[in-house]
Amino acid sequence: MLLGKYLHLPKIVLFVFWAFLFSWVNKEGLTLFLFSGKSFEGRAILFQIVLIGAFTLLFAILCFLLFLLLEKLAVYWNRVDWSFIDEKMPVLYKNIILFLFIALLLIYPVQYVFGFLSFPYPLEYREVAIVSPAVAISGGINPYAFENFPEHIYLYGVLYPLTLSPFVNLGNHPLLVARLYNVFFGAVFLVLSFWIFRKRNASIASAMIGVLILLNSMCYIWAINGARPDAPAMFFALFGFYFLLKRDFDDLSILLCALSCLASFYFKQYMFFSAIVVAAFLFLFVSKQKAYLFIVAVAAVGFTSFILIRNFFPLYYEYSILHHIVISVTSISSSRLEEQTNTFLGSYWPLFLLYFFYLYKTVSHLDLDRLKKVRLSPVKLKEPFLNNASVDIFDVGVILAIVVLSFWLGQHGGNIYTYYGELLLPFLLYLTIPKIDGLFRLNVYRTVLQALILAFCIFPFRLNYAQDYSYLNKAFSTLSEYAAQCENIYDKTPLVAVYKIENNISPVYNNGQIEYAETAIPDRETFFGQISTAPAEYLKHQLMQWQDDIQGNINNQTFDCIITDDKQRFETYQEAANIPFVLGWTIYVWVPIE
Repeated sequence: MLLGKYLHLPKIVLFVFWAFLFSWVNKEGLTLFLFSGKSFEGRAILFQIVLIGAFTLLFAILCFLLFLLLEKLAVYWNRVDWSFIDEKMPVLYKNIILFLFIALLLIYPVQYVFGFLSFPYPLEYREVAIVSPAVAISGGINPYAFENFPEHIYLYGVLYPLTLSPFVNLGNHPLLVARLYNVFFGAVFLVLSFWIFRKRNASIASAMIGVLILLNSMCYIWAINGARPDAPAMFFALFGFYFLLKRDFDDLSILLCALSCLASFYFKQYMFFSAIVVAAFLFLFVSKQKAYLFIVAVAAVGFTSFILIRNFFPLYYEYSILHHIVISVTSISSSRLEEQTNTFLGSYWPLFLLYFFYLYKTVSHLDLDRLKKVRLSPVKLKEPFLNNASVDIFDVGVILAIVVLSFWLGQHGGNIYTYYGELLLPFLLYLTIPKIDGLFRLNVYRTVLQALILAFCIFPFRLNYAQDYSYLNKAFSTLSEYAAQCENIYDKTPLVAVYKIENNISPVYNNGQIEYAETAIPDRETFFGQISTAPAEYLKHQLMQWQDDIQGNINNQTFDCIITDDKQRFETYQEAANIPFVLGWTIYVWVPIE
């Protein structure tokens, strides 16, 4: 067998073994040994490529060996006619039991969503930063205008505050309106996902399991990030696939997909990843002509819309693009990649086993005669680049997600789950969940696998987003009582900024993103800083003036109280109170010295 032939190559096995061993013993030493003539950055990148390749190859080899062993054992297993179980327990009864378990497990995320929609305080340190620009726009303030820097800074896509602004003041708590907005998009994303599962021939039970996994994942993302543009960004990033699958990759579906991918970018920048998946799939496996049509549509509409947006929102490039490029340079860590990967694999290992089993079955049943017919077609526009090759579009999504996470987003220090949950998990589910019904002959096998996923991917996951709302409510109520005693507040912590917004108190000194203001000022010595047309000196002066005014007000005891989340001392103020355990922070209240 072709698989067995490659599994016995000693050089590959030895290389994987030693790469795996040395990666844990002495990473830096091995890097210097392998790439001694390169720069430090070059050595790090090259070693990372070798390391990730070694890990992936080792994991794949171990999985394939396991499946090979199981396949040998299955010869004896299949001598027993297990179909009698299917006969004794019809599909209907098994589905009823399965749906009962799904309904029970649905209680946890639904309970969390109700808490999410009723808790009027931040669930994340910087959550108010998402509400403040929508409130500003609803009041006629342009958060991207030069004169409003840095008070109204907002570092994500412009569509979120724009589309939220008409609704943000409909309730007494703008934060709850923002959360309801997110829950709406989360719900339509789940409906879209159910349609994709069913379109790909997943049974209703399997599709419900996939939707339940995504719902749990979304709840965890909300628990980590609060009301941010994750849900609408994910919906539009994957809504384009609806058009492609519905209309079988015709020209209109490609244009509609391009618009949907662009919308996801204007909600949350890195969700533009979906456009890369579509372009790669069309180019390699459908038609170069369709790929070019998609790329041209994205480029033309994207460039035009960006110019229009920049015309009305002058600092859009600096906030939404330049800032993220600047922080990307300093926040990359391979140890963080390992931590995030281990966390994700620990939660979804049954899905990865199913994925590798699918790969194993694909490789072991590979038709060599058909493989020989695959030809490169770099010239003919109507043909794909790989002619006579057939690959699933979501397989391309999984592979590209792993690449992007390995070499970029997975290394960022700011998040333990969101990047994996938004980029990799949907594609992995869309690919593997339908395989439950396609790869296993007997219903009993499918039921066992579905039960395994329910037991290990869904039931324990509820612990990730469990919240003690009563305790948090008490802590924030105490904080609000202290804030109510002051008229002029310096909110050095964004955890009190919600109080100021709800009571129409301005300015907000810390919305959770103002601290990043310096990263949005163009550095003319860098390429991306040179592209910016924003007046760097003016922005620097404005930021310094903002900081000097704050310091002057502190020195002159202008503020009635200063509320901080650190023990920093102020010469003209004294500590009046401290409130422990506010989202893991101790909040200090300072008042002027008499």
